[in-house]
Amino acid sequence: MQPNDEAPRTDRHAPRRVGRPWPTLALSLALTSLLLACNPDADADEAGEFDSPAAETTPTPPVAPEPRVLSESSFEVAEGTELELDGNLEVVDRNGTLELVIDVEGLPPGEHAWHIHEGDCGTAGPVRLPLSSTSEMEGTVGPVTVDQQGRVSRTVPLPQLDRAWIGSGSHSLHIHQRPGTDHGPTLACANI
Repeated sequence: MQPNDEAPRTDRHAPRRVGRPWPTLALSLALTSLLLACNPDADADEAGEFDSPAAETTPTPPVAPEPRVLSESSFEVAEGTELELDGNLEVVDRNGTLELVIDVEGLPPGEHAWHIHEGDCGTAGPVRLPLSSTSEMEGTVGPVTVDQQGRVSRTVPLPQLDRAWIGSGSHSLHIHQRPGTDHGPTLACANI
């Protein structure tokens, strides 16, 4: 035997230095595939979608857009009425739904009929949208109630309000003397 020649190995359990890596590589791939199949979140983790308990966050609720004021006008005292009014009317677009917002003081306490009339304040046009009932039409929201201090603040959704009326001077909101179909004259008016 030459000095560089090695004796054949008789120990089968000793690690081999020379040989093919294929059986070890195949076994590693098989075990990796098995582990991935048993852990469905592994793909999400690799994609950066896995949330560890330390990284949990509360989802942020969607933010509703701010309401948009489409029209604003002051209430006027109807001709022949001796009231001191202070207040305004706004038509607001809230997520595509039109709302009527009134805030007025100086009215007599109690319930009052209110309607959207054709024409601006000072005209006696026909009722186009009855908020409270008239003798010809059913109201959409009922009478408006003024508190004992003479104030009313109310917001009502009006999906039936025609957008073409807003700011055109062609329609106005009238608050009448009393409730019901025999509502009496207009006390206060604001242009839409």
